[in-house]
Amino acid sequence: MKKFRVTLIMCMALFLLVMPGMAGTPQTVPLGGNVFIGEQDLNLWGISAGTTLSYYSGSQVPGQSAPSTMITVGNPGKFYVAPSSFVGRTGYWYIGTTKTIGIVVNDPSQAVSVFDQQTGKDVTGQSVTAGDFLVFRMDTNLKVVPAERNSGTTGFMTIKVKAPDGTLYTYLYQDKTTTQSLLNQAPNSMPYYWNNIPLVLNSQKGWATGVLGTDGKRTYKDGVYSFWTESNLNRMKDNYKNGINDYTGKTVSAVRTVNIASTPVQTTGSVDIKSSPSGATVYIDSVNKGVTPAIISNIAAGSHILLLKKTGYKDYSVSVNVAAGKTTTVNPVLTTVIVRG
Repeated sequence: MKKFRVTLIMCMALFLLVMPGMAGTPQTVPLGGNVFIGEQDLNLWGISAGTTLSYYSGSQVPGQSAPSTMITVGNPGKFYVAPSSFVGRTGYWYIGTTKTIGIVVNDPSQAVSVFDQQTGKDVTGQSVTAGDFLVFRMDTNLKVVPAERNSGTTGFMTIKVKAPDGTLYTYLYQDKTTTQSLLNQAPNSMPYYWNNIPLVLNSQKGWATGVLGTDGKRTYKDGVYSFWTESNLNRMKDNYKNGINDYTGKTVSAVRTVNIASTPVQTTGSVDIKSSPSGATVYIDSVNKGVTPAIISNIAAGSHILLLKKTGYKDYSVSVNVAAGKTTTVNPVLTTVIVRG
């Protein structure tokens, strides 16, 4: 495999030397370059009409074994990475029976998440306080396109954001007068943050969730906002479907959410424990929390195991359901241990 990579690098270097005037577009693919299933009208530089591309699988050796699949390039200026031909056949495709790599076929992938500038944390699927600044993070193998095809900042991905009322945004406000477009994103490295906005703790760049409109009211109301990414790079999304639907994780990302709230959303609760007799050691999920009577705060909402231990008494164990923002009361009566002589 190392020899094949060296061959690929040498071919691409030679190509760049002999073709310095190659126009940089999202359709222009250098010899040995990456292509993605579903793309059409690609211009395969360095490959002529009638060229055979060979694919080897398993233990087959390029240039020695018979290829498992071969295709003939008709018009190298209108090449189509057809799903019917390339699904299940990703990786290197070689020129004829040589060891020269013609193209590298990839299954596209994409995912998106959202980060809070005020905490520096991923808040996908969580709640944030209105006024925080959010930044989207995009993860995709399409990142090779800008540099490899010399297409610069030509966009090929879009972030979709839908408000609780169904409004679909094409931009979001960073302040009252500045907007950040959700269109024409060109990820060129990983991780890639929306419009190259840096993730900096307490930064006021990105999506200003608390921005006020001209009416003095918040532009982004409380509620759950959905977001996802799409790419129709060279009609990839149009051509590559999962049945009749867009291909989640490939040409579109999975839909994610973030909840904007006027006040911080409570995620913890408390347990008020008064045992009879008192003085019992308290354990919550096996962690010592002191002795009774006790009020234990900042316990994550959900089910927890409460255990009380006191010399001369049987252990008391019970499952306690903690509700966010509320206090659960537990008043157990401990049972003495009977010692039989």
